[in-house]
Amino acid sequence: MDFFTLLEDICYSIDFNEITIEFEINRCLLSTIILVITEADFSNSTNVDFFRQRLKTIREKHTDVFSLLLTEQQSQLINSRLISTSNIDSLIDLIKTDLNEKNWMNLIGFIQNELNDKNDFQKIINFIISTFDNQVLSIEQTLQISNLIFQHSKMNNKSFKNLLQFLLDLLQLNIHSSPKVFLNLIENNQDNNQTIDQIIIILKAQNGKYAIADWKKTMIQLLKILFDRNDDHEQLINIVQQSPMLQMPIFKQQLEPYWKKTSDENKQRKFTNDVPRSQTAVIEFLASAVPKTAGANEQSAAHHEMFRYLESDDVSMNAFVVQQLRAYLVDEQLSADISLSKFMQALQIIFRNSQKFAEVSLDEWSKLVAKNRGKVNKRIFNQCLNFILIRFFPMMHNVMNYY
Repeated sequence: MDFFTLLEDICYSIDFNEITIEFEINRCLLSTIILVITEADFSNSTNVDFFRQRLKTIREKHTDVFSLLLTEQQSQLINSRLISTSNIDSLIDLIKTDLNEKNWMNLIGFIQNELNDKNDFQKIINFIISTFDNQVLSIEQTLQISNLIFQHSKMNNKSFKNLLQFLLDLLQLNIHSSPKVFLNLIENNQDNNQTIDQIIIILKAQNGKYAIADWKKTMIQLLKILFDRNDDHEQLINIVQQSPMLQMPIFKQQLEPYWKKTSDENKQRKFTNDVPRSQTAVIEFLASAVPKTAGANEQSAAHHEMFRYLESDDVSMNAFVVQQLRAYLVDEQLSADISLSKFMQALQIIFRNSQKFAEVSLDEWSKLVAKNRGKVNKRIFNQCLNFILIRFFPMMHNVMNYY
């Protein structure tokens, strides 16, 4: 920058018509520096064209001075260097509109022989990324130009290198689709097992942390949809939690409510599936037979909260839900927000984990269940309590039948 300021000052102050020793010294010095700037490699500068553009501007402003300052041969050389020769934009546009052998080889030739500019590197890398959205190139073609850029002698930008390594990893596994493509399939219910398999590969990729921000943002969107489907995604949850792509805490914070909801629902589903077939039939019968007085959303929220307290390792939360369930039996009346089937499941969880839920003894539970069996004027509730007595307190059930 100081040189350009000095050069302009000289152009204004020195009398180039007077040939002196001072003039010759300045001419030699300035022409040498100008040629060095012209030939220098600025591919890693913040603005690739800044230095040459500044020199070009000064030259056009002081053409008379430069004609005296430089020889004809030097002027021709500088002219050729100051004119931008990069045609990467047109080469990429031709590939997008007409991917034929000629256009393809022109792009390859440019990468191999003419690629120097940092901006041109970025344009080609952006083009490679775009092929994962629109597949304008085949996997083989994308792999070819990605390798050429990755191995290029002028490629010394670490960020670009890391990103390319991630893309190369995917291409070598025959994955040529971005999260944007998968999101579109999922939103339109066109996804299948192969879609999920490819998403998992991307999530597991060791260099996934170098993926562009847009890929990570889109991956969060599609995972939220998958978790919201209430399918069994326990394996996917574990993969997401360990994914290099989503290792930043902010991503886990965004997804945690979704995978926790899925995990809770899967635990409830597993609990029901673990009950013998005859018991499952009773649960399903009770769920369908008991009229619902609360709204579906209210019941769902109440059930979710109840099981969350039961599954917690917090002793105070365990004690709270136990006392709440006990109160239903003491009052001989279920809350309208809790369905009978969920109430029954909750009691079974407590009875099977009596050491964890020691707030109320099994003996007290058995008495409460027995007490309610004969007093609640609900046939279904009675059947439910009978079932619990048979399942968990067979001795109590036999004694009561005897009397």
